[in-house]
Amino acid sequence: ADVIINEIMHSPDTKSGQVEWVELYNRDNQPADLSEWSIADARDKPVSIPSGTVIPPEEFLIITEDKVKFLALFPNVQNIVEIKLPALNNTGDAVTLRSATGKKIDEVKYESTGAVRSRSLERLDPNRPSNDIANWKLSIDLSGVTPGRVNSISVLITSSKPGLQIIPNP
Repeated sequence: ADVIINEIMHSPDTKSGQVEWVELYNRDNQPADLSEWSIADARDKPVSIPSGTVIPPEEFLIITEDKVKFLALFPNVQNIVEIKLPALNNTGDAVTLRSATGKKIDEVKYESTGAVRSRSLERLDPNRPSNDIANWKLSIDLSGVTPGRVNSISVLITSSKPGLQIIPNP
């Protein structure tokens, strides 16, 4: 499976009902079965992802501790798993994804982003390394997050329409 960590909400505004969550993305053209995979923070306390958890090809999966609160804010997000997500520190931490055999699939280390609450960390380019600090920025989406959809800072623009057309064509 070609699964990556794509977005991290580590500093939610709990007063407005936000919760911590991690978004995974399946870059493959085949479904990814995450049964018994695990996710951990820097303290390496892994939590298992439930059996039967699948990410469709080129789709997202949200892992959160409170599915009800998450859906209250993002009712259109489809693929969500509720587990006892390790607490993500606002001042810096790591998120590690491991396969059922314990192999490290992906890992993101992040530093403090200041006092900015309610803005997720988004991956700029899903094909660049996870440990490249320049590949992670705060969301610029008006809502501060983009769960279940392309990141607001993504360099990969998918459109069949040209963005600029010069007439007459030189």
